[in-house]
Amino acid sequence: MMTFNEQINLAQHGDFKRQVKMAIIKSALDTVGEAPASSPANIPLDDARHDLGVQILDDILFGDSTLLIRFAYACAANNNLVADQASNSDADVQFTVNTIYDDMAGVSGAVVGA
Repeated sequence: MMTFNEQINLAQHGDFKRQVKMAIIKSALDTVGEAPASSPANIPLDDARHDLGVQILDDILFGDSTLLIRFAYACAANNNLVADQASNSDADVQFTVNTIYDDMAGVSGAVVGA
C-alpha cells in the first residue's frame, strides 16, 4: 500500500498521467458506443452515461487538465496500483479507470424506476 506522498508523486508523474488519459479516452469511447438499454427503466441512466461520455471525451481531448488531474489522483489513491509508475501496466491503469469511471463521471448506479 502506497503512502500519501507516494500517491501524490504517482498522480503527478507525467507518464502516469498519459496512461490515465488514454484509459479515460478508452472508457469514454466504450461508454459512448454502448448499445441502448433493453429496459425502458434504464434509458434515462443510459442517456446520462452517453452524454457524460461525450462530455468527458471533449474535455480530455481538448484540454481540460482539471479532469485529468482528478482522475490521476483518484487512480493513485486506488490500491490496485504501485508507487513505481513503470510497474503499472496499461491494463492495471485501464482497470483502475474503469473501476472509478462512473463515479468520476457523476453517473449514479441506481436504476431509474426500480
